[in-house]
Amino acid sequence: EPKSSTSSSSSEPKSSTSSSSSTYESEPNPELGIASFVDTSKDPWDYVERYKTEPNYKKWFDDNYSQYSSIFEAVGLPEPQENIPSWIKNTASRWAENQIDDGTFLQGIEFMLENDIILISEIPESASSSAEKIPNWVRSNAGWWSQNIISESEFTNSLKYLIEKGIIVIN
Repeated sequence: EPKSSTSSSSSEPKSSTSSSSSTYESEPNPELGIASFVDTSKDPWDYVERYKTEPNYKKWFDDNYSQYSSIFEAVGLPEPQENIPSWIKNTASRWAENQIDDGTFLQGIEFMLENDIILISEIPESASSSAEKIPNWVRSNAGWWSQNIISESEFTNSLKYLIEKGIIVIN
């Protein structure tokens, strides 16, 4: 495991195989088991977060653990199944065009959280759903996603970021 996002350790584990799999399973592959770099006393979501936010960590993992279909499989987490219902995509499109209010858009976000479409290890506590001011780029992302310009994953990651930073507050 890299010790920082800017340098790599010479003691990083190296993979002896480089086979790649493009199939995604809902559960980790029991034959591979948890990757050797994983400290099972740590929260596996910490590894996922580093993979998503630190380019050097992502490269290190991709280069050395290509036998795993994803970081989720390597750390023993089930693959997220992002299948957003069409009504939420329609809601995002209408919100992007200012046809519905923020509260209606937030109901769609709550649905995605409740149904594990957006996976967040810890949601900041609050009394009720609110959005003081949702940044304009989120409205742009909603519109782009509704037009298939950006992926479902890119859209849900932007929402996840806002929730984790407390910009969008979910009860």
